[in-house]
Parts: sequence; structure tokens; C-alpha cells
Amino acid sequence: MKPSEKFTELFNYSIRFGKIVGFDMTKSKFELNIRSAVVVIYIILTEIMIFHSINDNWPHFGKIIQALTTEGGLVLQFSRITCYAIFREFQQNISINTSNILKAFEVNLRYSEILNKNLRQHELVIKIYVVISLINYMFSSIFSVYKFLVNGKYELQVLIYMSFINHEELYGYLFNFFFQCGLAFLAFDGILNYDLFPIMYSFHVKGHAEVLIEKLKEFENDLKNIKNSKTANIPLISKKNSRKQKISNYDAKEKLINFFKEYELYAKYVKEFNKYQYINSFVSTGILSVALCFGLYVMTKVSFSSGLTVAGCYILEMILPCAYGTLVANQNKKLLEAVNSFPWYELPLESQKFYLQFIQICQNAPRIETMIFGELDLELLTNVANASYSYYVFLTKMT
Repeated sequence: MKPSEKFTELFNYSIRFGKIVGFDMTKSKFELNIRSAVVVIYIILTEIMIFHSINDNWPHFGKIIQALTTEGGLVLQFSRITCYAIFREFQQNISINTSNILKAFEVNLRYSEILNKNLRQHELVIKIYVVISLINYMFSSIFSVYKFLVNGKYELQVLIYMSFINHEELYGYLFNFFFQCGLAFLAFDGILNYDLFPIMYSFHVKGHAEVLIEKLKEFENDLKNIKNSKTANIPLISKKNSRKQKISNYDAKEKLINFFKEYELYAKYVKEFNKYQYINSFVSTGILSVALCFGLYVMTKVSFSSGLTVAGCYILEMILPCAYGTLVANQNKKLLEAVNSFPWYELPLESQKFYLQFIQICQNAPRIETMIFGELDLELLTNVANASYSYYVFLTKMT
């Protein structure tokens, strides 16, 4: 099966099953609890299988954290599409169709391999998918309000909106129109800004930082080779048409310019990540507050276990962006360590100027005049680290 066919298959799952599902309140609470328990257990089993496919062994706590802070985090989020793919069947019939579960596992695990290998190729498709899923959720939300107004009575609803990044479960009474509209607004603001873009940008930041560190290592090895050669006293920057002095063809200045070009891309994604990371702090605070309040309401009015599930799901979703923020901060830290340990004093004087300016860009004010790019407006490392840490403190206090 081609990657596009696998994606289409999962997309069809979300279109078919990513809608409002209503429970009839005349049914026994025991039956409802059984159905909810089956879904929760299936989600847990699916995520365990995803961790297993990522790490090649059964997960423990360290492996779970590792999976949440790598590309596996996206696979984990995407796995929930298949969790809900057979949810409709659970509602209509408590008996579990084993073949459908196995099929969902199989499709999920097969696609996880594609996603890990070709993540960047799917960016546009992913964004289109999220927008379509949002439209699907909006129509479902409107239908729920209409159903509530027509019936004139409270009904227990399970909202399942199928998006690539954000899947939430809301158990309880939909008690007024304003709550429903507010939830739709949070979903729209959340899925596009709160999760998807920061995660995408975090992969770019991570990738470019790794390239920069690798370039620094290569650059340092070149310098060591030159230093150990017989021509170490020959200036590194010289005319390239010299046939006798091959070692002089190594142009440190040109290599540094290429390094700066890579750094410009890196800085661009750091800046974008910072922008959405601040949005994350605002949106996540609002969503978490709503989730905890609504979870408390469900605990007291409907079911303690259902309310606990609501709060728990949201808290877990809030932690994920924090994990990606930590990923970016750690990658920046590694880059700075590589920059500080680089033997820039061994460069020719002309090249030292370039490298010293690079160190200033990394460590000092966000606006630095450089000989290469002019003015660079960079919001760098401390912003991401501070945002992640403040968010972690907030979560600690709330939980």
C-alpha cells in the first residue's frame, strides 16, 4: 500500500467516525461506563503499541518521555485517530470486533513508519487535514447545539473532533449554547496555533541545530588537519589558483559564510517557535482552566471517573507542548556548547571577525549588525527555556 493510500485510509476513518456521538440517557450507567472503559483501555493499548514501534521494546517511563519529545510524539497523537475509528461500533454494540481492532493497529503501525521517515514531505497534507478536520468538528458542534435546542433536554454527549494533533474527550452534560460556542473557539484557536505549528517548528529547529553542530565539528576537524600539516604556517585564506600550496585552497571565510546561511534558517524557525510558544502559554492556560472546571462539574454531577478522565486527558495534552519546548531548549544548549568550545582563536584574523560576530548573535542582544546579512532580528534561547519552565511551574501548581 502506497503512503498516500495509507493516509487516505486513516483520513476516511476520521471523516466517518469523527462526529458527535450521542448516548441515550435511558440506558444504564453501567453500560455507559463499560463502553467508556473499553475506549480508554483501547487508547492505552494503542499508545503502548506505538511506543513499542518507536523504541523497539516495551515502554517504561523513560521511553515514554523520550517518545513524547521526539518525532514519535506526532505518531502518538496520530494514533488516536484509529482509537476512535471503531468507537461507533462500541456504542451500537458492546461486543468487540477483534478484526477491526487488529486492522486499526495494523494501519496505525504501518503509517507510523512513513510519518517518521517522511515527516517534512507531509507538512502541507497535514495542515490541509487539520483544516478539514476543524470544519468537520465545527459542523458537528453546530449539530450538537441544534439537537440540544430541539430536544429541550440534557443528553450525555461524547464530543470527538478528529484533528491531526489534538483529540480531546468531553464527557458530561452540554448545558448551554455559550459553552458549546466557547469550546468550538478554543478548538479552532488551539489546534492550529497551540499544537501543530510549534511541533512542526520544533522539528525544524532541532534539525537545523544538528546541522550547525555537525558543520562546527567538520570545521574544527579541518583546522586540526591544517594545524598538524607541514603547511600550518601558510595563511588559510589565499588565492585559489595556487597549485603548489593545495592546503591554502581551504577558505575559512567562505565556509563560515555558508555556516551563517544555515544559521539564518535556524534562527528563523527559533523565532517562529518562540512566537507560537507564547501563544501556547496563553491558550493552554485557558484550555486547562476550562478542562479542570468542566472535569470538576462532571465529577460532581455525572460520574467521578468520567470527570477524572476529562481532567487527566487535558493535563496530558498540556504537557506535550512543554516537552517540545524542552526539546528546542536542549538543542539550543547543545549548539551554544559547541559554539563556546570551538577554537575560534586558531582562525585567521579575517575569519575570526566573522566567528566572533556569530558568538555575539548567539549570546547577546537580538539585534546585531553583521557583515553578511545586515540586521538580524532574532529571539533566541532564553525565551523558549523561560516559556517552558514557567509553563512547567504553572502545571505543578495546578496539579
